[in-house]
Amino acid sequence: SGWGFDNFQLFWFKEDMKFKKQKKQTTSKLTDLVNKLKPDIEKIVNDLGYGLVNVSFVNENDTNYLRITISHRDHVISTDDCELVSKEIEKFLDKKDMITFSYLLEVESPGLSEKILNVTDDTGKHEFVLGGKHV
Repeated sequence: SGWGFDNFQLFWFKEDMKFKKQKKQTTSKLTDLVNKLKPDIEKIVNDLGYGLVNVSFVNENDTNYLRITISHRDHVISTDDCELVSKEIEKFLDKKDMITFSYLLEVESPGLSEKILNVTDDTGKHEFVLGGKHV
């Protein structure tokens, strides 16, 4: 576990090696896992008062990463926010035990390179738009 800061992006990561064999996963297997996990991850993130921007599972340099990007409508994401969300998602993932290979869990802010627009509709409801996608 630890903090990271890259390209003006905050993230908290949790190493979950737990004696699971490290093996490169196919893109389709990673995509299937994201599709299965995303509804539960989104509920956890929303219940904590954050918005889910993105969930991705990627393999980079023979390391599997489960990356979760979060936002908040009232403040910029801090390291404390990333840590809080990471710990809750970690509890869920440990209980569910669907991931049979080693991976790093990263919870991150959208970063300065992503443009988030705050849009208010006729009802006064606020929405956030990231790269044209509502979050």
